[in-house]
Parts: sequence; structure tokens; C-alpha cells
Amino acid sequence: RSISGVAGDAYGGLWWIETPDATIDLWQLWHYDPATARVALRLQASGEVFGAASSQSASSLTPQLVAVQPVTEGDPSAIYLYVDTSDTTLLQPFTGLFRLRVDTDADGNSAISEGPQQLLEGGSYRGPLVLSPDLSRLAYFAYDPNLPSLTSGAVKPPNTVNMLTLSGRGASIIRTAYVAETRFEFLAPELAWQGNDRLLLARSRFAPGRNDEPDRFGVVQVQLPPPGSSPADPIASTSYLLPRQQSLMDFAPCLDPAAVLVLTRDRDGVQQLVRWDGQNQVFPLFGLPAALDRTFLCWQP
Repeated sequence: RSISGVAGDAYGGLWWIETPDATIDLWQLWHYDPATARVALRLQASGEVFGAASSQSASSLTPQLVAVQPVTEGDPSAIYLYVDTSDTTLLQPFTGLFRLRVDTDADGNSAISEGPQQLLEGGSYRGPLVLSPDLSRLAYFAYDPNLPSLTSGAVKPPNTVNMLTLSGRGASIIRTAYVAETRFEFLAPELAWQGNDRLLLARSRFAPGRNDEPDRFGVVQVQLPPPGSSPADPIASTSYLLPRQQSLMDFAPCLDPAAVLVLTRDRDGVQQLVRWDGQNQVFPLFGLPAALDRTFLCWQP
């Protein structure tokens, strides 16, 4: 079996979906409970539950866990799952995003008690799918064919970031949060929340002489209206563009709401960690080994 998505809850629990390597339509939901230090099988189901609720023609879809939300604070016996799906027969990803509720009784028996409800239709979105820390909003990539783009032929990388409100005021409303600023660029596959009302993403273009590798040349901070505000409130964005011959390797939001850590590399392979405060300059922190390809960053203000 293979793991198909891992998510933690706010109380230390760990959840994941497993799918069989063989062509068997049966997926499993597992849970690690830190209070008892036990791993338990919570649910077994087929992909038909998603196929039946989907706008796709496929009768069965393979799930991938995106996020978990307990219905009652601190109680893992009733949870909402946010699940992306794919058609493994046609090798087609992003065939629908769903929300479903799973309840577990005192004897450990679990069942789907609500849904699956389709939140996004197949073909209308791209990954990554990222929920805000309070799980009230979903940010995701999309390709808008109406935007001017030099990549609108066979290769169509995402050029738009959309936001779906999941609960509270404006629930079920989708807003465009950011679009590619020129026809020469698109969005790199990195997306992160900084709190519940700010998004971070990377501007990119194709690397010279290649059309299979993005050259990340800028980081963007998107300021959204606070949760619960009017869906018509304005959205603002600021960008920091790297100097020539530098590329963006990675970024991470900080607990300090005004700071972002950014990892850069120049054409000689020299890597540097800098801090960006959302304005038009960065503040160098220190150099990093040239052999480092990816880093997981954290910040203690």
C-alpha cells in the first residue's frame, strides 16, 4: 500500500490515507492518537463514493488527504476530511475536491455520515491545495485561458490563485486573489498561508533553454480581507523581484506576521538566506552550503 496524503489536527493527532498498489478499489483512513499512542484504522471505502458525487464521468476516483477538521474541539470521533481526487485509470489528477464527515462510535466502528460534497469540480483547479490555519479558506492554483500567456500552447502552467471561502460569511464564494502580472510568467508550485488573511507565492518563468523547469524570480505577498469580512473587500499584493542572475529556491512564512524567510541562489551556486518584510528590499541573514537544494525554514521572533 502507498500513503496518499497526510494531515495533522490541532490536537496532535495524525491522519493519513492509504491506497493499494494493486488495482483494487479500496482506500483506508488511519489515525494516530497521541493520547493513547495507538494507530487505528478508522475507515475503509471504495473510490465509488467520490465518483458518484463527482461531475466527472469516472465511476471511481482515488482520494488524497488534504486536511482534517474535528467537528468538536478535542474530539477525534467526528471529523471532516478534505480530500483531493485523481483518476488513476486515465492518469488524470485534480478530478475533484470533496468534503466528507466520518463518525466513529465507542466500539471503534466508523462510517461516512455526511457527503462527500464536491467543493471544486475536476478541471477547474490545479495543486497545491492549501487551507488557512483556521480551515475557513482554501487557496489553490488555476489556469485562466483568458489571460495573455506565452505558455498557452501544449504547456499550460497555472497563472491564477483563487480563494474559496469554506465557512462563515461568504461561504462557497470563489474569489481571484492573484493573477500573473505579465504574459511572460506563470506561478511556481509553492503556496503558503501567513496567518488567515495573507498568502505567499512565487513568480516564475521558464529557465533559459528549457521548458520543463521554472525559474523563480520573485516572491509575492497577497493581503486578503480578514475572515468574516465582505466578499467584495479589496485584495492587495506586493512583490519582491530578485536581482539578475539570482533565483528563488524556497520561502517560508514566519510567526512574525511581517516577516518571510527567503532562500536564494546566484549563478555561481552561492546560496543566501534573507528576510523579507513585504516591502521593496530584503535583509541578508547568512550564507548556506551550495549543495543545499531545499530547506524547511522556521523563525522565532
